Amino acid sequence: MTPEIESIFARLSETRTKVISDIMDKEGCDYLTAAMRYDGQLAPPTTDRQKFQMIGFDFPADFVPATDDQAILFNERVMAAYAMWGDRVVGYEHLSQRRLSAFLQDLMEDPVRMIPPTKDCTQYIDVSLVKE
Repeated sequence: MTPEIESIFARLSETRTKVISDIMDKEGCDYLTAAMRYDGQLAPPTTDRQKFQMIGFDFPADFVPATDDQAILFNERVMAAYAMWGDRVVGYEHLSQRRLSAFLQDLMEDPVRMIPPTKDCTQYIDVSLVKE
């Protein structure tokens, strides 16, 4: 991970930690309750595509792989970007490479919260029910 990316994640983590601490003080709750409140309700809304752009991964929304090799490369890059944010895509083995690319394109547009990678949690994105 580059120093620039580490700096971005550190800044996001500092903000998250401060807000969680403020919630604990104001509401008299424990860390887990405050973290869940921040992560689920207060963290800024965004998309995974925007999060990836922050760390140097640009995945054009209109990209459609012309070959399986292009799809494989695209899928590997997207999954690497997810991993840098502490997320794991699982259960995709039943999909063709091109179908997985199409699914990942859609997934990157779903609304999410701006939550930095944290030792508290890994998000698993299970795509086992996605149809070919």
